[in-house]
Amino acid sequence: MNRTVYSALVLSLALLGTGCNDVITRLIDDLGNGAVTEPTSPMTDITLIEVQSGCQDKDGDGFGPGCLAGPDCDDTNPDFAAEDTTVVAYLDQDGDGYGKKMIPACDGYTKPRQVSQGDDCDDSDPDVFITYTGFVDNDGDGRTTDEGGETCGGASIPAPLKSSQSSELDCDDEDSTVYQLLPGYTDADMDTYTVGGLVMACSGSSLAPGYRTTASGTADCDDTDASVYPGANEIAGDLEDNDCVSGDAFPTDADGIFVSAASGNDANPGTIAAPVRTIGQGLALLGASGVTMAVFVEEGTYWEDIDGIESGLHGGYSAGSSFSARDVSGTPSIIHSTFGWEPPIEVNTDEEAVITGFTLRATDYTSTGYGLRNYGKTKLNQVTIDQVTGTSGTKYGIYHSSDDLLEVIDSSISNVYTPSNSTVYGLYSVGPVNVFGTSIMVNDSGGYLYGVYHYDSEMLNIGYGSHVSTGNTSGSAYTYGIRLYGPGQIRDSAVYAGGSYYHSYGIFADGDDFGQPADLTISDSHVQGGSTTFENYSSYGLYANYYDTVRIDNGSSFNSGGVGYQYGARISYLSDLIVDNSEFRTGDALWYSVYGLYVEYVASVSLNNAVVSTGNS
Repeated sequence: MNRTVYSALVLSLALLGTGCNDVITRLIDDLGNGAVTEPTSPMTDITLIEVQSGCQDKDGDGFGPGCLAGPDCDDTNPDFAAEDTTVVAYLDQDGDGYGKKMIPACDGYTKPRQVSQGDDCDDSDPDVFITYTGFVDNDGDGRTTDEGGETCGGASIPAPLKSSQSSELDCDDEDSTVYQLLPGYTDADMDTYTVGGLVMACSGSSLAPGYRTTASGTADCDDTDASVYPGANEIAGDLEDNDCVSGDAFPTDADGIFVSAASGNDANPGTIAAPVRTIGQGLALLGASGVTMAVFVEEGTYWEDIDGIESGLHGGYSAGSSFSARDVSGTPSIIHSTFGWEPPIEVNTDEEAVITGFTLRATDYTSTGYGLRNYGKTKLNQVTIDQVTGTSGTKYGIYHSSDDLLEVIDSSISNVYTPSNSTVYGLYSVGPVNVFGTSIMVNDSGGYLYGVYHYDSEMLNIGYGSHVSTGNTSGSAYTYGIRLYGPGQIRDSAVYAGGSYYHSYGIFADGDDFGQPADLTISDSHVQGGSTTFENYSSYGLYANYYDTVRIDNGSSFNSGGVGYQYGARISYLSDLIVDNSEFRTGDALWYSVYGLYVEYVASVSLNNAVVSTGNS
């Protein structure tokens, strides 16, 4: 019996090969000389360990590939027995019960971070683990668009997705107050007079503001101005056809005071037949009358510093016409300030000042200069500011600081200039502003150039074919077509910032300075930053930060030029960026990198028909 047992052991060892020859030799010697004695227990108490040639057992449990005992489910852990079977498992990095990376595992045994559920869409965030597909409802009003989407979520589908498409699609998924199309007639200025035929207006539970359910009997002749409609009171001299009949009316003596540089005398009563000589005297007579009328001014140059405007001031009437002919550009009324730091006109009133048909020129001055300084509610129509110059000092074409609205319509600002290292503003605004159909061109200064500078929580509106331009050489350090802090709308306009030897920005906009969400809209506009002719450090068509929503659409284009860094547009730190049918381009890269469209830290980006390109060659 003993020899049989040991013979089996020797045979098993022999199978291992020559590496065990010395063990076999000693074992045979011991058997021959009686050194190995008979076991004290029955044969059944002896545990045989079978050793097989080619067995690979890494964890020492007797199981493994090529072993007689059988394969090992996990050959890195001796706790896993032969009868264990391999199962599909995943490594759960974030501990949410879902894994992403598949790992080897055995049935009945659990490794650290081993889970059976895979497909974690973000295994670094325990709050999200399921990929959802659905339809977009950005404004959370319960109505989706036909746009499908996919996102990573938790136990339920996250906003802005809905699991199914709504039966009626949302007509404006960025505004929760409107969601359905209703029929109506356009009344944009809400003066009760409509224009055009029946349209479908995106509305809420009732027809949206700016539309009426029925058309007016007579169409509005200007649906952008609530003071203009059929039957309105015609206001002489304001360059508006208020009643929609035959244009602006010529004034009568009942309409105000009259001023003539050619035939006036300040001792006169200020009638058409006997006008006064100076605008200041005309305003004084009007103020003494206690009647809200206007002052009407013939062509000529008036060397005066004007203030005290509380109603209308209208120029450009042709001399000798008895105020029955008017040509604002051909027979201009020019107000030229008499002292350097005084502007030709200052408005400081609680009433609305309406100024039309004038050219304003400031006396050349070595310190701060103004074309017009405004602290009230003012409307400028066909006003030209064409001289605010001096060898030094900050220059303002228009300075506006008021909670009331400034409107600049069909006007122009140019030749605002200083050769020194100073700051120049075409329009400086701390307060709400509308700029419509207006040209603003600011010359080089060697310092900072701003076509429009706006800092206010109220809206900056630029549109109706306006043109804003700064600089045409590389003499300035920084050039800005528009520098905006707060909400803004730029529509149907062109903005250009010329070359500088540091930075050029077509539009530089920041939206978060007033503690409330702000939006920026740029539509149907062309924006250029920098020029390929000058060696500047960087140029941007658009640089926009910290808005709730930036919307760019309707064929807008953004371009940059120069030899340094170039960005057609650089946009960051937004909730939403919406681009539709717009272009972003740069010139050739000469020194540094160029980016057609650079976007970072934006929660939601929607690009539809956007063209992005770099380089001209």
